[in-house]
Amino acid sequence: MVCGGPILFIVGIVLLVAKNTREDDVKAYNEAVTAYDPSPVNSWQSGTIQGSSLQLTTQTNPIEGNREGINVVGESRMVYANIGQRTSYTYNLTNVQLFTADSIVTIKSKTATAYCRNSNGCIRTQMSSYCASEYGSSASFTGTTSCSSGSCGYCDYDTYLSEVCAVVSSGTPYTRDTRYKSCYYPFGNADQKYDTSSASTIPVYARKADDPYIALQRITEGTNDFGLTEAQQRTAGIVLIAIGCALIACVCLVACVIVHFIKQHNNSRIQPQSPQQNVTVLVPGQVISYPTGPVQPISNGYGAPSPMQQPGYSQPPAQNPGYGYGAPPPPPQQYGGSQQQMGYGQPAPPPPGYAQGGGYGQPQQGYGQPQQGYNQPPPALGYPVPQQQPPNKGPDYGY
Repeated sequence: MVCGGPILFIVGIVLLVAKNTREDDVKAYNEAVTAYDPSPVNSWQSGTIQGSSLQLTTQTNPIEGNREGINVVGESRMVYANIGQRTSYTYNLTNVQLFTADSIVTIKSKTATAYCRNSNGCIRTQMSSYCASEYGSSASFTGTTSCSSGSCGYCDYDTYLSEVCAVVSSGTPYTRDTRYKSCYYPFGNADQKYDTSSASTIPVYARKADDPYIALQRITEGTNDFGLTEAQQRTAGIVLIAIGCALIACVCLVACVIVHFIKQHNNSRIQPQSPQQNVTVLVPGQVISYPTGPVQPISNGYGAPSPMQQPGYSQPPAQNPGYGYGAPPPPPQQYGGSQQQMGYGQPAPPPPGYAQGGGYGQPQQGYGQPQQGYNQPPPALGYPVPQQQPPNKGPDYGY
């Protein structure tokens, strides 16, 4: 079905656009029937072929297939004699120059496809019997020892000369025609009729070059069939296109159903993630919201992971361990060897990260220096904002 639809569609298009020559071919054949003059043939019967006396006969032309518009009453007239198989024949016809038809092949070897007609398959002996029944007892089978139904190999067989025909020119002086070496398409010396059985004698004919039978063979290229009319060809093309489109539509529908099923199956395997929420932290003088939930690592620059940011210039210091919002102030710290109680007018204890021995009024580590990642490209769009550390909670001065 996958290939059948496009093939039928293409064949239908070809039939629609292809030129139909049947009308011209039928016209040419009918004109040949009308123009044919058999009277010279009547005098030939007093002659001989290969020394044998001749008989005059009339033949209705064997038109195959559609006969619409064809002059089916057209007849051919010829002389013949029954002679044994030979490679050459001498024609001595009245009012015709003596000539010899030679280079005739008496035996032709041929090959045909062998088909298994058994739905359960065939073995070699069955295929040999098939070849013998189709092409004579001398036929042999070439192929595998066993096969399924359909084509299984080849039948090799011999054919034997069964009919010979020579053509005499249509104008005087009458002699053997130079265009047609035989009466059968493609009109070569060896283009005679053959059969799978050998006969002791065969008919040997002589025809005139303007014989309607020769015109029929030439126009139809040996098939004797003029084919479909233009209307029949167009109708067949439309039907094939319609069938091809229907098959293509069925294939597309099945494909869409399969794709939809696969997407639905994949979506059912994806676990939903909880939405990210923000937590608001109150700090004197400002309100800061921090995202919660899973946070993906952020790329610092083109694919490299960003290191955790350290507190620096313009950023709040990290919260002291164990000191949170609403907790009592820490115990007094020792500055310069004297213990002072933190209170009004006293500075806040230094946050983590100060140099050892540092005191009040000394700059923090990294003060005035660029932050890590300074002059680096911003994080790639679509990534969440990195989680920040909450600021250090200063002492409660009682305001």
